[in-house]
Amino acid sequence: MAGGYNIRRDFGRYYPYPAKEDIKLKNPDIIIAETGYGDNPREPLNIALGEPVLAEVTARRTGRVFGINSDLVSRAGPRMVDGLECLAHLIHPELFPAKPAVCCGRVYIAGVGPGLAKWVSPRVKELVAEAGILVGWEQDLKPVKSLIKNQRIFLQEPGNYLEVPKLAALEAQKNGDTVVVLKTGDPLVAPAGLAGITSTFNGFEVEIIPGISSVQLAAAKAGISLYDAAIITYHPLPHDGGKDLRQKRRRMLDALSWGLHLIVLTGVRQLPNATARCLIDRGIAPDSRVMVIENPACPDEKITSCSLADVSSQRFGWFSVMVVFNKPD
Repeated sequence: MAGGYNIRRDFGRYYPYPAKEDIKLKNPDIIIAETGYGDNPREPLNIALGEPVLAEVTARRTGRVFGINSDLVSRAGPRMVDGLECLAHLIHPELFPAKPAVCCGRVYIAGVGPGLAKWVSPRVKELVAEAGILVGWEQDLKPVKSLIKNQRIFLQEPGNYLEVPKLAALEAQKNGDTVVVLKTGDPLVAPAGLAGITSTFNGFEVEIIPGISSVQLAAAKAGISLYDAAIITYHPLPHDGGKDLRQKRRRMLDALSWGLHLIVLTGVRQLPNATARCLIDRGIAPDSRVMVIENPACPDEKITSCSLADVSSQRFGWFSVMVVFNKPD
């Protein structure tokens, strides 16, 4: 129906498994491998791309080896129509130049919690185990380390963190891989780079999977409702000449004037002591009650309860959450 001839039909039985040598003799123009199934979701594609016996077939020599998610072609249901559109594009791009979004693979932006495996949700564990590609910083990967087996890892580091998601997108676009972009905490609570990621994967089906945030843990430790608090995140701060920093400092003051508590996610450029000094300099009472949680939910978690003045003169780690309690009238 998609305009191609499947050489597996030449091997005379249902679900044939032709030997690599037989495939070589048939010399296919295109190889389309299913991905996203089983413990090694990329194995069929890896074989198609790397098997030495197939090195000289036309599909390999012309770069026409593709992956397609097994959900689109092996599971009976409405999505097989999407699979047919994908196959038509891969086989006859001159007739069907627009690549369907489902053919590019699905992208999940998933929160992995505050840093330990026990905080990773069952849904995120399932997605990581079934993914073809994982994208994230080293700290994002740690909570799911036990689930990483044959997935391709696109590791973000200070020198490449903007480029790496683009490389992952190119790979997924060609091979139909499922991509999971991992984010510490909840990607919707501290949405640093969220707009950039969704833009990078433009044309893909993108779904955001929330996680447990250190903000929620801090609110629980402090015994306050998120409804009664304003969340301010300084992690990270963009290099915009301080514009974002000034806006967030104004938001802290506005929130306190509205009777809200503050839950502040700190960062390397705005540690708790700097936040405390900022608030005191702008008229907030130095004896305001504060709780600082360093390394929340980690084995070395440390909780300090003191005054705003005390925080202003102490040093805390950058991975901290600071709660400023609003004084009742």
